[in-house]
Amino acid sequence: MKKSKLILFFSQERLESYENADEHFNNLRLIGRITPKLASIELILRNLLDFEKRQISTDWLRYSTDAKILNKIKKLELNGKLTHTQLLSKMSLGEIIAMINENVYVRSKIFNLQHFDFKTYELSNRNYCTDTPRKTKFSNDNKAEIVMYLLLSIRNRCFHWENLLKTRLNKNKIYPRITTKFRGTMVGIAPQNIELFLDDVIKSFDNKLLELIAGK
Repeated sequence: MKKSKLILFFSQERLESYENADEHFNNLRLIGRITPKLASIELILRNLLDFEKRQISTDWLRYSTDAKILNKIKKLELNGKLTHTQLLSKMSLGEIIAMINENVYVRSKIFNLQHFDFKTYELSNRNYCTDTPRKTKFSNDNKAEIVMYLLLSIRNRCFHWENLLKTRLNKNKIYPRITTKFRGTMVGIAPQNIELFLDDVIKSFDNKLLELIAGK
């Protein structure tokens, strides 16, 4: 295809953010492969949060202590009251994560990440906090927070068709763009390991889920 047509279809600014047109389409193909996995993780987090919260109240969302959540509910119900399920379905992944982070107990019930080694996804990663005099290994709870913020970063980039393959150069070393900082430690996911990371998150819920997602 002529370059002029590619620019017309996808914009010069967008294409210039990639090494070439092939990388642009490789990125879109990656997004296509991981979208079912991201969607599954988002649904799982939403429903596991709901399950844990329902142990206290079947209408727990209306009793949120988060002003942003309460304001959102108010706006959603301007034209009539919605059911709990309807309200929950309208919460974004960022809002679901914020609600999971409100309660350490809920987080511990949802995630089992003791086996997670962040160096698997980027060699420069560390598995400990660096904001204390002595190295403190990440707990399951720490890993849960890190994983959720990385998921949110991948999800937002993916659903806005951003370049997941992009990296950054620092002192002649290549580092990932998808990162989060936790207690002084930067944790990132290398582009070639995004799928592996998502697979491992899914397997932490149930080993058989990947087969269902793949249609096997």
